[in-house]
Amino acid sequence: MKLLFVGRLARNRNVEAAIKAVSLMEDAVLHIVGSEERTSSTSKKGYVAELEALVRELGAQGKVFFIGPKYGAELQRFYLESDVFIYPSSYENLGQPVLEAATAGLPVISTPVGIARDIVIPGETGFLTGLDPKEISECVENLRPSGIREGFGNKIRGLVEKNYNWDSIIERYIQVYKGL
Repeated sequence: MKLLFVGRLARNRNVEAAIKAVSLMEDAVLHIVGSEERTSSTSKKGYVAELEALVRELGAQGKVFFIGPKYGAELQRFYLESDVFIYPSSYENLGQPVLEAATAGLPVISTPVGIARDIVIPGETGFLTGLDPKEISECVENLRPSGIREGFGNKIRGLVEKNYNWDSIIERYIQVYKGL
């Protein structure tokens, strides 16, 4: 199973939960795409170094790969070549990587933040979880059969295409401005 996390690597993203989850699984790898970012001037540096140390501590070398930032076609390739998207963030306004993963047809396992609350339908398009690595790994295991992943992926992509295309968004803005 190819698992994917995409986003700024900041402590509020709780990437360690995904790393711990993949360490519990057989035959699973996690690609972490993004670079370390401080969310404020008071944020402590060194999060990626802490994550790399955790990988070594768990003996998960060869299962967890820090890819660095990717954009455009390179980023799209990671979405398209993955099986499941994992997003254990503490908070999000939107969570653009979740929307991108859904557009690529990936089932999503996420904490209930941002757009995930609207597009992740538990047991249909993915799973909403807490930060418990065992819970996350169990959600991944539920998606192991390729037919289930494909069904979830098709459903979440269809949901996003229907409700988050520009025509739909503009219509909602018009309704807001008209007070409907």
